[in-house]
Amino acid sequence: MAASIVFLLVGCTRATTDSAESRTPDELIPARVSTQVVRQAAGQSGLASFFYDLQRLQAGQLDHVRILQLGDSHTAGDVFSGYLRSRFQERFGDAGRGLMPPGYTYRGLRQAEVRVTQSGGWVIHNSLRASDPGPFGISGFVATSSYSGASMAVSPVAPGGFDIARVNYLYSTSGGPLKVLLDGRIAKVVSTAGPANRPGTLDLSAPSGTQTLEIIADAPGVRITSWGIERRHPGVLFDSFGVSGATVDIFDHWDPLLVQWDLKQLRPSLIIVAYGTNEAFKFDFNAITYKQVFAQVLKSLKRMAPQASILVVGPPGGQRSSSNRKRSPSTGSSGQWETPESVTEVRYIQHDTAVAFGDAYWDWASVLGGTRGFNRWMYSDPPLVRSDHIHFTVLGYETSAKALFNFLMDGYAMATGQARPKTADRTQPSTGSSEVTN
Repeated sequence: MAASIVFLLVGCTRATTDSAESRTPDELIPARVSTQVVRQAAGQSGLASFFYDLQRLQAGQLDHVRILQLGDSHTAGDVFSGYLRSRFQERFGDAGRGLMPPGYTYRGLRQAEVRVTQSGGWVIHNSLRASDPGPFGISGFVATSSYSGASMAVSPVAPGGFDIARVNYLYSTSGGPLKVLLDGRIAKVVSTAGPANRPGTLDLSAPSGTQTLEIIADAPGVRITSWGIERRHPGVLFDSFGVSGATVDIFDHWDPLLVQWDLKQLRPSLIIVAYGTNEAFKFDFNAITYKQVFAQVLKSLKRMAPQASILVVGPPGGQRSSSNRKRSPSTGSSGQWETPESVTEVRYIQHDTAVAFGDAYWDWASVLGGTRGFNRWMYSDPPLVRSDHIHFTVLGYETSAKALFNFLMDGYAMATGQARPKTADRTQPSTGSSEVTN
């Protein structure tokens, strides 16, 4: 199935206003306030609203454009999304790292753009596990303090620091104080005591060049859902939230009111929906049920974020061992490797549903060249696919993300009449890596 943009008029965009003054920690104010303006979008593609916002960003009419990616382990590793983030920010401006899941969501998780440290005393709840307490929003995680003094901190790797800090949390009837520190100095202390499960946010201006955001729970039971650092510089923010092992019905594990609240706070111009690998490897995969679930997810996203374009990214594929059919996906090494037939079903269902809703679709598998192409990627030198026959190496993810970025920029060039800049493509693996598993 060739990669394609689904053509349909989408008519919602947004405008933002920003407090542009720097403040000392004693004068902190909400950093960024957004308002929504509904206008007719230029162009005809399912990505017209997103392209229109990029055009307005380049014209100085918006202070930032936000992209939100939701997906499984291909997203959780943040190599694929991290490469997209860097390319968008190279072209349209760097507005900062953006929003992240709280703390160490996975053992061994590494992110190239930030350094994250975390003390003991945090329990990370995962929305994929039915036994974990929620409620959950779009990050898919909740970090809960188990004792007073539990802390976590994040710092950007690149020089220049940040000047906007954001912490999202949940109230509870027994919630304790939450301290927010900027470069070691207390900037704000808030109480998380309140109506159970009501969301709260700290959206704070920081002195220009601030290097570290730290949060400290002053009591057990403080719950963090996400946090982030941004720059008061015109450009792109790219938030990515992935849950390893997730299928698209993980949306059923999330609280609709929290998801709606998150999307209202972020107001993304583009939502990338990147699921499909895990459902395609299910031995009890039911195409009829999956089509209903996938359609409902797209419908909910369009209702909750009417200003956003939606891009569905089809699953890249994968293989499992024929001698180990009870595991899904398989990491076995014996037997013959084969691609489940349902991978193709998932791609067609996602494509057809995107067409029906006027959304865009990108076929990741087309970059690999199908099943034979997957084998070539697996045994190339250097390899582009890992030994589990599911996940990609850093070079494999970056090669894939480069293709998606070029796809989007070709569409942007057609929609706006601009030529796509010719930039040098990175062909060597980066030093960052991810160890999360699907």
